[in-house]
Amino acid sequence: MIKSLYIISFLLSYFTLSISGYGQANMKFGKVPMEDLKMTVYENDTTAEAAILGEESYYNIGYTTGGFKLIMEVHRRIKILHKDAIDAWGNITFSLYENSGGKESLGSFKGYTFNLDGGKVVEEKIALKDAFKERSSENTSTYKFTFNNVQVGSVIEYSYKIYSDFYGRVPKLYFQRAIPVRWSELTFEYPEFFKYKYFMTGSEPVYKSEFTSVNESVGSGSIAKTRDYWVLKDIPALKQLSYMGQVTNYRTKINYELYGVEIPGSVYENYSASWEEINHDLVKSESFGQLLDRLGPTKELAASLGVDTASNMVKINAAVNYVQSNFLYNEYTGVYPSSDWRKNLKEQKGSAAELSFTLIGILKNLGIKAYPVILSTRNNGAIFRSFPATEDFNYVITAIEYEGKYLLVDPTSEYTGINILPEYCLNGEGMMVREEGLKWLPIEVGNPYDITEFVQFKLDDELKVTAEYQAKYDGYAAYNLRESISDNGGEEKYISDAMESYKDQNIANYSFENLDDLSQPVIKKYTISPDDYIEEMGDIFLFKPILYPNFSENPFKKDKRTFPVDF
Repeated sequence: MIKSLYIISFLLSYFTLSISGYGQANMKFGKVPMEDLKMTVYENDTTAEAAILGEESYYNIGYTTGGFKLIMEVHRRIKILHKDAIDAWGNITFSLYENSGGKESLGSFKGYTFNLDGGKVVEEKIALKDAFKERSSENTSTYKFTFNNVQVGSVIEYSYKIYSDFYGRVPKLYFQRAIPVRWSELTFEYPEFFKYKYFMTGSEPVYKSEFTSVNESVGSGSIAKTRDYWVLKDIPALKQLSYMGQVTNYRTKINYELYGVEIPGSVYENYSASWEEINHDLVKSESFGQLLDRLGPTKELAASLGVDTASNMVKINAAVNYVQSNFLYNEYTGVYPSSDWRKNLKEQKGSAAELSFTLIGILKNLGIKAYPVILSTRNNGAIFRSFPATEDFNYVITAIEYEGKYLLVDPTSEYTGINILPEYCLNGEGMMVREEGLKWLPIEVGNPYDITEFVQFKLDDELKVTAEYQAKYDGYAAYNLRESISDNGGEEKYISDAMESYKDQNIANYSFENLDDLSQPVIKKYTISPDDYIEEMGDIFLFKPILYPNFSENPFKKDKRTFPVDF
């Protein structure tokens, strides 16, 4: 938790922010070298669809009339080399956070698209006013910029400035991306009485690092600051591979965190929090733990299930099925329920945190112990126990105590069951928040991905084949199948599309069993009469006993793989 910082009287009332230009001479905004404009292939990776030609990030802890702020200025230049990169890199999105303790704001933005037309450089400009802004969650706003006239050969260049009240948590800076990076540098300047620690992960070597002290002039005096300077160059692309954990966990990146403030003449303030302190703060928080003690909002829902005298497992299944079937997930993530939780409860919708809190409330009213588990989704990165921070979590699921074990449930999905979580949740471990103390729980595959197929072939005198096909989908296979059927318009349309896709097999009597019963495997049945299934070669008859191979191509294509296989 970020504490309020009170500046004692001898400090000057403001600092003047000025970018020193340190290390920024290589790239002047709007001055794109002709060789970059003419580039058709990136020399270090001839398969690259795009490349970051350079990026300069300047972070500074400055003092304004509103107090200390983290000011982040970024300048980035990207070359588009293939049409598939236009959408991915021709649109820029910023997510800005705010809560009762402060906010992030986008102070400035400017961008250009540069193209060559008959040897002449043509510029297309966008500015801050061109942003498309939307509220993406209770605490998050999203700004999206779409560059004009982006085509193969374009160079995109932009710079922006973000002001943040959350100077205690500097956002992770990724030096490595899904496309190669020619040059990436970070300069971080902060007053010497601010004590930061950094944490770097990834396998790419640092080209240059410098740690120096500088003086920033303020009026007739100066303020001593620490300057950290990092450079990485010729960084290869790191893309998501088949059967690989979340790629952001492996990309080279750096993270800074404030651990203390030591102003001369004042008491040292410790900003480092232990996991036990984080658990305590969440339990006592009016926006988290205290909400779970108020069972009134979910009392009627629990009573409506009519399972007061049933066994605990019946109660658990009834509560889980009720929330999953009747509440709509609004796609909002985050650890804290919104201020509209009670309103959303009545309207039967909510964020991941709100739906878990609803389920926990119902279970508690039924006499079942249940707790929130906070975690980081796969695209949000891994949690490191050596680096305690609430801000690294972005999702909430439910842990249910049953017969000495904890059953994990994500109530946001209609098709996940007990101990079957969506793939984006499977990211190491989560922290169960409890009054009696935190507990780390493994967030991993609790059930296998299991498909069992049975095919009975019948061959008549005219070599005509008829087959009875039956498959049992269990665990994650059942979850994926149910999701697929729902996403494709429901059972009837799914069957119709499947029969059309395999019309040469003359499918009939296509049906499913147990689609709505999450406690049971899904059974798929049909009969087929494929044309020309038997190939006659003299007195030898050839046919394929496997109707539907699991792989149409080898998912492991690279000559060398340095990352673990994640099934």
